[in-house]
Amino acid sequence: MTEGSGLSVVEEFVESRDRTKLFLRSWRPGHVRAVLVAVHEPGSDGARYRCLAETLAVRGIATWAIDLRGCGRSHAPHRKSGSIGRHLPDVETMVNHAVQRHPKTPLFMCGHGFGAVIACHHAVRNEAALDGLVCEAIALDPPWAAAIRRRHPGLSGVFRLALALLCGFERRLRGPLNELSLPLLLLHGAEDRIASPSDSERLHSHVRSTDKTLQLFEGYDHPLVDDPGHALVRDKIGQWIEAQLDASSCRQRIGIEYINE
Repeated sequence: MTEGSGLSVVEEFVESRDRTKLFLRSWRPGHVRAVLVAVHEPGSDGARYRCLAETLAVRGIATWAIDLRGCGRSHAPHRKSGSIGRHLPDVETMVNHAVQRHPKTPLFMCGHGFGAVIACHHAVRNEAALDGLVCEAIALDPPWAAAIRRRHPGLSGVFRLALALLCGFERRLRGPLNELSLPLLLLHGAEDRIASPSDSERLHSHVRSTDKTLQLFEGYDHPLVDDPGHALVRDKIGQWIEAQLDASSCRQRIGIEYINE
């Protein structure tokens, strides 16, 4: 299927390592300068990246987005495992298909919410194959904690603190995510009631990367790239990827930006 001038939109079913059928979307401009593979959070699907993909296509960046197993149009196997490990083979399947289609093309990864945690774990294991990582509203909490916040947005400070302790933030931060050394862009809505902006702040403080930027968007909530009114966020991602393509190998940047339209 073709959408717009020079942009091809491909929808297909692919198989993960355990032969689970997964639904994969890709938006491919006529000339591809770079590829972004995107990981949604459980409970969503890859269609949320359509607006971002259309924005990036103008810059020559192709976007690939898989529906994780049990989400969207992908199948759900009967046997289940841990939340992160369960989805890593699906991310690997998406990456393999994108690389086969666009070999030797700069490859970036993006994740949203708990999907950003999944993307980070893939990146730690495959840093040599990636040129950069974008984390949108990363949720270091497990999905059940995000569900509690979604259902009870008015939790008092005491209950929020107790929830944070149960989630074990510090244990997670001492884990493999600290080993990230890729160029890193963190985006977070300052009014996010599902994933606290402090999650992005903690990750920004602890990762090994010497090229890491945190952008906090005043007045924005948890949905960022898929909100029609958030063109600024999508443009920021495109600008960052282009800067990475043009940057020298020794580029170093550490910063926090507060963005208020």
